[in-house]
Amino acid sequence: MNELSENPPVHTLYQKYTEKDPAGEYATYLWGRIPQNMAECHGYFSEIRAKYGAPPPELEGLKKAIKVQMRSLGILTEKVSVRIDSLDRGAVETGQQPNCLGGPSFIFNKITYISTLAGLGGGYIPLYYVGDYDSVQAELLNIRIPSPSARGMLITYPSPPEYEGAPIRRLPNPDEEWLKKTLEKVESNYRGLLKGVEPARQEKILQNLAQVFTIIKGAYYSTENVADFSTKILGTVVNLEADMGVPILSATDTLIRGFFRQGYEVLLSESNRSNFIRASNDAVDLIEGLGYKAQIGKRSRDYVPFFLECQTPSCHGSRVELKYVAGSGSTANVEGKCLRCEQVYSYSFSAEKPDIEEIANIITPRVDSRQVVVDSVIPVVAHVGGPGETSYYAEVIPGVSQLDIPFPTYIRYARVFYNTPWNEVAGKGIEAKGYTTLSRKELFEALAGWVEAKKANNVDGIVQTHADIRKAIDDTYTSLSKAKADAESEVDSIKKRLGEPSTRTT
Repeated sequence: MNELSENPPVHTLYQKYTEKDPAGEYATYLWGRIPQNMAECHGYFSEIRAKYGAPPPELEGLKKAIKVQMRSLGILTEKVSVRIDSLDRGAVETGQQPNCLGGPSFIFNKITYISTLAGLGGGYIPLYYVGDYDSVQAELLNIRIPSPSARGMLITYPSPPEYEGAPIRRLPNPDEEWLKKTLEKVESNYRGLLKGVEPARQEKILQNLAQVFTIIKGAYYSTENVADFSTKILGTVVNLEADMGVPILSATDTLIRGFFRQGYEVLLSESNRSNFIRASNDAVDLIEGLGYKAQIGKRSRDYVPFFLECQTPSCHGSRVELKYVAGSGSTANVEGKCLRCEQVYSYSFSAEKPDIEEIANIITPRVDSRQVVVDSVIPVVAHVGGPGETSYYAEVIPGVSQLDIPFPTYIRYARVFYNTPWNEVAGKGIEAKGYTTLSRKELFEALAGWVEAKKANNVDGIVQTHADIRKAIDDTYTSLSKAKADAESEVDSIKKRLGEPSTRTT
């Protein structure tokens, strides 16, 4: 992993390109064609879909498996089923790991984005990918919700020590008492937030909260692990409540994972593996040479495009890092050892035409191989991601470009932030004390101008209003930072005076 932490993340280079900053000139080398808007992105789809050719035979089996998996969670509607049948037309994809209680609201932002983009014409299908193989970690166990305190209210899944390093899918749901206490705390928290909000709005919000609790309880009592718990929450909102008809692919479901074997074999074969390493590392050199931070960093010569799940029961599928070892003649091996139980794994295959049938159901993709693995079965025409994924793809796209295989266009979604009744109350209180807040005239005028520019497809207007929005945010930050510094200086001055005997009073 790159240690140049003081450098800005490379996704800021992507942003510079979209803002027509001359400093963004290298962006197309890292991300390929970068669409300026949804319409331009959609215009690439037919060309990308044509490069995939006829769908592989595995796709029909995968369609059936996705239906079975979604039906088992109770989130398969007729609209979803029809769209699963049409995945061969091309998918517009986004994804996320399973998060605590379904995760932050930006996940719905991503899903809405792919639904809108796919709906621009051509019969393309929105697809949500659940990365349920990611390791149990704080990012997936914790979530903060708005609260009267500055840091928000923290909700945490309990995680026994034996699940450390295990895939999040293996972590069982918390006990029922945890759920009851958590929902009670959430309700109490929101009642505190709503103080000062007019009673009619309070009642409406609490009614909505009760509906949210119904969805959470329904998901909890019909699932066994936190990955399915999260997926059921999202699927209920997206496909049952909103009827958006979005297929959801849970990556390591036992019925699903074996279909992606060919994608791993493509990346593991020589000279694809070596070419991918070389080109990805060249991209890292460019990123760092331009003064940015690489998200993944350089791949070593023994890089293997997947992890293996330890088969010792007490390890709960802990991730095993594999190393590539060239064998005698035309053979090669992948080898690794579980860090928990020290079980050693070793598998041999043809270097040029690897056959990994033996391990296809116990391996999971890396962050830089996932897209190719999915594309090997589903013709994905676009992947929609956020800042972190934008940085990952800056290293992935140059690597895959050397493999002569189709790859989707990448587009960073526009994240929507919204006001809330409690923010309005807090904002008025801050303004009454003479401080600047974000929810003020300058920002809302800039936002309104941006909407009008988008409707008119006025590219220059979009760029200008985007700059106006940023200025309003930056000005607010500068003003509040100065106010904070002034207040801290005044407090320090008071402390200093109180420490001087001549200023004390008795």
